[in-house]
Amino acid sequence: MVVFFSILMAGFNFSQLTPSLKKIAEGRQSAARIFQIIDREPKIKNNANPIRPEVFKGVIKLENVTFSYPKDKNKKILDNITI
Repeated sequence: MVVFFSILMAGFNFSQLTPSLKKIAEGRQSAARIFQIIDREPKIKNNANPIRPEVFKGVIKLENVTFSYPKDKNKKILDNITI
């Protein structure tokens, strides 16, 4: 009788474990995707010989800037703006 109820209780406990195992598997898949993103090589590379200003005063001036998104090049977001 004791063995029967012990096996029965163990079965109930294992049935409670199933949703947790599913969440653990989902977490492992998500972690694999995150590590894949962290380990990827960027498409934009840093220039080997960057241009460095000799004197920098901390003032940035943008002159005659025109910008449009690649999907809609005819629609200008910024058109000849100076900031």
